[in-house]
Amino acid sequence: MRMKDILLIGALATGAILPAEVSAADLSKLTPGLYMPRETGCGFVGGAGTTLFDGRNFSGHYQVCETKPVAGSANTYQSTCIEAQGPDQPTIKDIANNPDRETEKFSISILSPKSFTRDGAAYDYCATR
Repeated sequence: MRMKDILLIGALATGAILPAEVSAADLSKLTPGLYMPRETGCGFVGGAGTTLFDGRNFSGHYQVCETKPVAGSANTYQSTCIEAQGPDQPTIKDIANNPDRETEKFSISILSPKSFTRDGAAYDYCATR
């Protein structure tokens, strides 16, 4: 086995390089948890830049969101969100009946099991919820 092959196998085993199929936005490849913009870092997790990924949905700080793929658009998702702070925390089931819901479309690319880009901005995993 050549040294180049050994290095490639080691990089794949540690997650330093992902197989090509992971680069598509297959959300099941992403670890659920709290993510922060790479430029901010994990020192401010829980603050305004925090994104919660629950395994299916991307929710911003003080929001609960339902995230669905946009048909016919590769790696494009749409989140419908409502405010989620205070004593009566809403759930995803409450989104459809909330007149103040907001909808946003965005592009996701999975870089590794613990990092992704959203509309080109890199996010890294910081903590479990």
